[in-house]
Amino acid sequence: MSPAGALVAIGCLVGFQYQSQRVITSYLRYDFSIVQWEVSRMGIEFPVVTVCLDAWMSTDRLCNYTRGNCSKKDMYIPDLRIHCTYLPQEIFHCSFASEDLRCGPFDCVSSFKWTYFLPPTQQCYRVNAWKDSHFR
Repeated sequence: MSPAGALVAIGCLVGFQYQSQRVITSYLRYDFSIVQWEVSRMGIEFPVVTVCLDAWMSTDRLCNYTRGNCSKKDMYIPDLRIHCTYLPQEIFHCSFASEDLRCGPFDCVSSFKWTYFLPPTQQCYRVNAWKDSHFR
């Protein structure tokens, strides 16, 4: 190794040690605790749940739709999600059962909707209890 390379390596090592020391000191400066508390409530309303998937595109559908032009870069084209993404019923299994007699059991897969696309590779699905009549 040349003298200049050794000097750069030493500089990087010193910088790394300095940053590591600052992070550890900052972390240890504050006390922390984790408290887990579960409260059982009557009449609790089901929230909105969003699930984002990395492997959201069916490669079979992509290859059929693009007639064999199904490279990895084609998976980054948001417009193809209309034709090539998995339907909620193909990837989710969901059933809802309540102890409240006023709310009977139902299959909640139909409640999953496409919501948005997170570039470069995630498709999101959402169950929104506030908008779905099954949950009311």
